[in-house]
Amino acid sequence: MLFTDYKAAYLAESGNFSLSLDDPAAAVYFLACALIVDQRQEASLIKIIQEIREEEFEGGELRIKPGRGDHGQRFRILKKLLAQPFDLVYLVLDKRKTYFDLYIDSAFTFKEHLSRIFYRNLKRSYHSLKIIVNGGKSEFQACLHKRAAQEGLLFNSYEFREKSGRNCNLLQLADFFSKTLALGYGELVPKNYKAYLNFLQDKIVWGQVFPRKDEDYLTAEVIALKNCDHKIAAWAVRLALDYISKYGDSNLFLELDRVAVLERFLFQLQIKPTEYLGTDQLKGLLYNMFGRKYSNHQFRADIIAPLRDAGVIISSSSKGYKIPLNLEEVHAYSKHTLQVVYPMLERLRKCRNSILTATDGKLDIIEGSGYEHLRSYFQIAGQKRGSEPGE
Repeated sequence: MLFTDYKAAYLAESGNFSLSLDDPAAAVYFLACALIVDQRQEASLIKIIQEIREEEFEGGELRIKPGRGDHGQRFRILKKLLAQPFDLVYLVLDKRKTYFDLYIDSAFTFKEHLSRIFYRNLKRSYHSLKIIVNGGKSEFQACLHKRAAQEGLLFNSYEFREKSGRNCNLLQLADFFSKTLALGYGELVPKNYKAYLNFLQDKIVWGQVFPRKDEDYLTAEVIALKNCDHKIAAWAVRLALDYISKYGDSNLFLELDRVAVLERFLFQLQIKPTEYLGTDQLKGLLYNMFGRKYSNHQFRADIIAPLRDAGVIISSSSKGYKIPLNLEEVHAYSKHTLQVVYPMLERLRKCRNSILTATDGKLDIIEGSGYEHLRSYFQIAGQKRGSEPGE
């Protein structure tokens, strides 16, 4: 049974499941994409799609014919859609990695395994979905339906419906997005592909390549950036991926929010690796995904701080947050922290010294258990600046 605030997910696929790469008809990838739309906003999006079909396809289906100049039409459609409210989620199977790196529990086929990943990520972000597929279910969609049924035996808040893609504007739009995203995984990646991702960066809730590798985020283009330190960047990416792997299936909403933020950091490496993500942008992501609002303080205390406590390396500055690519970006965090922490320590030091002076050294406000590190810090700091009361 769907919740009253359910959303609709329109599914589309590109590529195929064939693992025979010697077959000329077999794509080197399989991509599943879901277009997520709030039920109350479907009508306005459908209106825009109809306008696009009239302007670009003379009223025909929203389907771009690949070839020279198709990027211009694709950009026009993307620009028309940017202001519309929708989310995108997608999963890619890169078959070129599969032969050597894919390990799956013998109880599952790789199709079932992919559907499990896709379902887990949908469930992480959307508690109730009406999933619409084009005509008869594909192998992947059948596995996804089976997964939803197995995990929702007592109460299933996911429902599956079938519609004809020829008569469904939103299925046609999902197909357009799946084919646009799939351009990055063929044998030849068009030079405009990163620009497409830039257009969609605020619409993509998550996108994952399977098998997942560090090099998916540290491409040759990223490594070639000036001042990129591959060892630091690779270690920072690995720590982020380890956290996602450990907590991606958590039932705690704070952990899911932290995972969502890390996923966005990793996606940023694919589109604008040198740019920081602002606090407001990240808070907006969590609100759009989960409907949860954070103040700036709550975001720092409940999301960023626990990630750092867990060992994830996050660079920060007045511009926002990011996965560091070099030592300078790691230092940016330490400098930013010192600008906040050092004045606080100085105020505490002055207060302590004042009380020590007033009580002839008999009352120390940082005496007792729990203050050992502070006493050590002030002792070392005092030795460097000269003796102080109580030291």
